[in-house]
Amino acid sequence: MSLSFALPGLLWALAAIALPVLLHLVRRERQHKTVFAALEWLDPRQRPRRRLRLRDWLLLALRVALLVALALLLAGLQRDEAPGPARVVLVHPALPAPAGLAAEGERWQWLAAGFPDTVAAAPSTTDAMASLLRDFDATLPASTTLQVRLPATLDGLDAAPLQLSRPVDWQVEDVSPGSDAPPPRAPLALAVRGAADAPSRRWLRALHAAWQAGADAPIEFDADGEALPPATVVMAWTDANPPDEGTLDWAAQGGTLLLDATTPWPLERTPVALDGEGWLQGAGHGAGRVLQWRQPLSPEALPAMLEPTFPGRLRAALQPSPLPARADARAVEPGVGAAAPRPPPQPLDAPLAWLVLALFALERLLSLWPSRRVPA
Repeated sequence: MSLSFALPGLLWALAAIALPVLLHLVRRERQHKTVFAALEWLDPRQRPRRRLRLRDWLLLALRVALLVALALLLAGLQRDEAPGPARVVLVHPALPAPAGLAAEGERWQWLAAGFPDTVAAAPSTTDAMASLLRDFDATLPASTTLQVRLPATLDGLDAAPLQLSRPVDWQVEDVSPGSDAPPPRAPLALAVRGAADAPSRRWLRALHAAWQAGADAPIEFDADGEALPPATVVMAWTDANPPDEGTLDWAAQGGTLLLDATTPWPLERTPVALDGEGWLQGAGHGAGRVLQWRQPLSPEALPAMLEPTFPGRLRAALQPSPLPARADARAVEPGVGAAAPRPPPQPLDAPLAWLVLALFALERLLSLWPSRRVPA
């Protein structure tokens, strides 16, 4: 644990501790002149030497401590690392809860949203397991060790390698949650906007019917272009004019916009070829993307349309296969390479405020104590 300051510039307030020291040095006691005869025979040039003396050491120490505490409070003294458990055990919800009680300094939690304690019932699902592990690692103090208990097959993975900031005791048990079959690909719906007389519309209808193979994913035609579809629907723009701002905003929010070959490119970024087929070009736009046919959509300009595999290959370009989210737990054991966690600092304002009040009360009590000869 280390200490730091939120506003270190205010530590200049520590210079105020010189004030009570100076006040104690220059303070004079009340003197009463008493005349008696023996003084008449003293040489007036001989005077006793005066020395600076500090009096009331306890009162001075209280006043200095009060000013120091005030300066630390103003500078925002804070603790950089909150105390944490010595060891944390994360248990996958597919496993039974650990038997017995956690050892002293140890904590058992479910590997699920919110990381509940294992004394609670196991959550039903674990979504985005890799993200949960990264988030939990980032909140732990650097001195805490981590053990993760998992089934043999993991769900909720992503494309990024699993790297944490600390070595992990990776315990894999021979339990597999659910089936190993990959999830089915969702049907791909298509919405067509733009000019109603565009020749590419009938080819889009034919391609959509071919790749659907009876799946319930409609194709919607709307020449007005006012109603925007959900972001999961591919929008085909069949107009010689560029799409309006509303349509581009829809794509930026996660949609896929497919432009006709005759449509002017609407983005500042230069489009690039997206596949080895030479059919499409495009660029990312916000959370979505804008694609464009490189040739007009017709058999004369694009002979590949006559191939029986063309609809499936086009669908794969418009709707890429989902990244694998399931893997052998032993094959994805995390490495060490993530940035060291920096938990948010813990402000010490409350204890410092109580210390200031206590020191002030003691200083006033001692300063006004009836037995003191001279009030300070």
